Amino acid sequence: MATKTSIDASEVRERLLSYAKMEAEKIVREAEEEAKRIIESAEREWLRRYQDYRAREMKVIRDKASQIESEARLKARLLISKTKEEVIEGLFKEVEKALAKRDFDVEKSLEVLLTKSLRELASPPKKVRVSSKDVELAENVLRKMGMEGVLVEGDPSTVGGVVVEGEGGGIVDNSYETRLRILKERFLDRIRSILWEGLEA
Repeated sequence: MATKTSIDASEVRERLLSYAKMEAEKIVREAEEEAKRIIESAEREWLRRYQDYRAREMKVIRDKASQIESEARLKARLLISKTKEEVIEGLFKEVEKALAKRDFDVEKSLEVLLTKSLRELASPPKKVRVSSKDVELAENVLRKMGMEGVLVEGDPSTVGGVVVEGEGGGIVDNSYETRLRILKERFLDRIRSILWEGLEA
């Protein structure tokens, strides 16, 4: 059953990355076209001013034109960068939705995360906090592990996973939300590389 959970999670990531990459390329192309229009508009403005001013004012005009074009290029870069970040945020929102659907072996997931949490905890477990939907499943897992005395609390604010509190006061947070946040922080550069490979920055 552990292998099936891993494969399901991998397939979800691959499908989401593939979908996000296609959408990202479309959105970025549109952003690049908008950036091109911005730059062309700046160049037309420069030409208009160029024709209006006398020869002795050419240096002033060139400086101003350069400034306008630089500002336009900066605006274009910011537009593309903002679009890319919005795509990445959308990708993680899709991951959150996939987790909320719970289309996987939740009990096995709890067992894996509980085992991981217990290895990281410095003292015996006192309390386990899970999604309100998972209280009974968590109690079953703890019973199988011979830990019937551990208190299980339901938390309606979490999608899933576990937060384990030890008798010594230590806490190990393996909730889905925390694990997703850590995943984002750790692999954000890699995700950017996968999504924008072959595209201009």
